[in-house]
Amino acid sequence: MSGTPSRLGRRDRKPAEPEARLSGRVRLGKRTKDLVKKLQGGEIAVIDHADLDRIAAEDLAASGIVAVLNNSQSSTGRYPNVGPMLLARAGVLLLDVAGDDLFELLADGDVVTIDEDRLLRDGERIALGERLTLEQTQARLDSQRELIDHALADFATNTIEHVREESELLSGDIDFPPVRTDFRGRHTLIVVRGPDYREDF
Repeated sequence: MSGTPSRLGRRDRKPAEPEARLSGRVRLGKRTKDLVKKLQGGEIAVIDHADLDRIAAEDLAASGIVAVLNNSQSSTGRYPNVGPMLLARAGVLLLDVAGDDLFELLADGDVVTIDEDRLLRDGERIALGERLTLEQTQARLDSQRELIDHALADFATNTIEHVREESELLSGDIDFPPVRTDFRGRHTLIVVRGPDYREDF
């Protein structure tokens, strides 16, 4: 056996917390799934994504960015969402800035500094946010999971209402919108964007 640590051993290591102060160029995008295609290593992503989900967090972390500025609450408490914790585990700094419009204050390419919970540009504070640590995101997720029964009840109610309003989906009486591609006689693959969708594809 070599001295190389096992995969399990690497997972057990505690992720390193981001530096208290770091700087980088920002890249803005209100649609996270579109923004991740343009991000480059070392940049700071500026998003507007309430209840940051797992797929978005994984894509953000994989892009090589050093921080995320979220103009919405990364976790509102409505249901358990692992996105913030996944970013924290990946060592990506996450700062929720809900009190200021970052899309008005910043432009692509601006160099900013995140100092604890402050957002600085040219040494001047332009916004104040809430910095989410790994411990905080884990604690919030645990608390939210305790309330999952309420979320499931809401989901069931919403599903029933949706069936009532969209009954034609069950009866087959649907007016499809016009499309440019003729699908008649052709095989079609439908891919749903979900966990591990890349591997499945």
